[in-house]
Amino acid sequence: MSFDGFSAARSPSSSRVSSSFYEFSSISDISSDYRPSQMSNSAQMICVKTEKPSPSQAWIPHSYSSYEASSLYSPSIANQLSDEGNAFPYRPYKQESSFFTEQVIFPTQSDFPVHTSFSDNGVNNNERSSPQPSGLLVPVGGKAILICKVCGDKASGYHYGVTSCEGCKGFFRRSIQKRMEYRCLRDGVCPIYKQNRNRCQACRFKKCITVGMSRDSVRFGRVPKRTVKEVSDGDTSDSDEKPEVSSTTSPEPLKVELNQLIQTVYEAHEEFSAMTIKRQRVITEHRLDFIIDDPPSLSNQLRAWELYTEKVTPDIHKTVEFAKRVPGFPSLHSGDQQALIKSSFFRIFLMRTYRGLSSRGLLLVDGTFMQLTFLHLIFGQFLNELLIFAHMMNGLNLNDEVVAVFAAVLLTTTESIYYHSKVEVDRIHDKLVSALRIKINDDFPDSVIFDLLMSKISHLQELAMHHDKIHNILRYNSTNVKISALYSEIYYLDDRSAPHNSRNSSE
Repeated sequence: MSFDGFSAARSPSSSRVSSSFYEFSSISDISSDYRPSQMSNSAQMICVKTEKPSPSQAWIPHSYSSYEASSLYSPSIANQLSDEGNAFPYRPYKQESSFFTEQVIFPTQSDFPVHTSFSDNGVNNNERSSPQPSGLLVPVGGKAILICKVCGDKASGYHYGVTSCEGCKGFFRRSIQKRMEYRCLRDGVCPIYKQNRNRCQACRFKKCITVGMSRDSVRFGRVPKRTVKEVSDGDTSDSDEKPEVSSTTSPEPLKVELNQLIQTVYEAHEEFSAMTIKRQRVITEHRLDFIIDDPPSLSNQLRAWELYTEKVTPDIHKTVEFAKRVPGFPSLHSGDQQALIKSSFFRIFLMRTYRGLSSRGLLLVDGTFMQLTFLHLIFGQFLNELLIFAHMMNGLNLNDEVVAVFAAVLLTTTESIYYHSKVEVDRIHDKLVSALRIKINDDFPDSVIFDLLMSKISHLQELAMHHDKIHNILRYNSTNVKISALYSEIYYLDDRSAPHNSRNSSE
């Protein structure tokens, strides 16, 4: 039985979870058993998890390892993507149940201020438990981390003459031992990085040869201490490794096409109010007026969330407009467009605003300045992770063109969900990755910025998952907080966008 966004059948709420279609019910149906308990004097408890099965909400109990949901219709996003709006058939997709988080205890006044003492390498010195950014190519906490020269994954040592990961070491060994002959099904210049290294064996083997892998260099093992010391001292050169030449081996017509792609994406990035270098210099700052209770209360935090989402919602509109300007994106199925925007919004938002995030607070493109105490009221200790990420990104001194293209790469990075035209999405994504490589090679020759940015994709995904869990306070208190419909759709906060009930597709 097929459903669409306008005619989906409705039935009473159910806590049963099965591999079928989900329907929507009103948030008002949520049992009071899932509402917050009374606040204690010692600490303000925000999220209270009960023992009941899956509530009618945007999350399910962690006891479910995964569940079947559907390609969810987002009317506000659809209306912005098309003047007429789009309804599209529901199709099942697989999504991990990472929505639940542990009980959130609101910090007391003694927890302020947020720890924001950083060393030169961007590591929070005071917050020992804060996870470190993954994939760094600089000394971190006294240890040097090297990356695989082929795919950008964490290197396990020197293999066949270069630093490489276990995966690329094994791939190269099998290829030369079995004398494999590969053929690229595209144009022979497929980008190779951690997330897609198994997609094209021909281009992966070509990359192995390009970076200097050789069957005559059979040294295996961990990175020697001498090399670690050299990296810690700032020397990451390897006389045995050849510089990457992927940008110079690309056909000239292809490079012209990619340069045009870069220009188009950059113009969209600049037009739709991203925190560009030029705009950052002329912004007139006005501080957000908000009084934090002492000690902060639940209602105080919910009001802070309302104000924060009000200020952030315009950037959702701008991100949609930015996406519509990415070449190839408007031709995708409307359901795929919505799924990509919703899954990537927070990652793109971070890339578009990281220049305005510092130990002082967050400066938005409209001049709104949110102080650190206000942000901590909303995000708690997760704010430390965001500050570490922003500090690391600001240290790269990227230009606006690179930031724009990388944001487009994030937009087209697919998740483990159903897509109507995944092959086309991957084609657009690969072309954007090639454009990013060319731009970085032109503007930052002999740098490792491309590999570093590609390794940051998984780090951004982890941040997005943590950010989603922070929203549980809004899901638990949905009747006591006013959030815009568009923001609710992006983060699955209400019954119109949450896969909380199921139906058998054969009904």
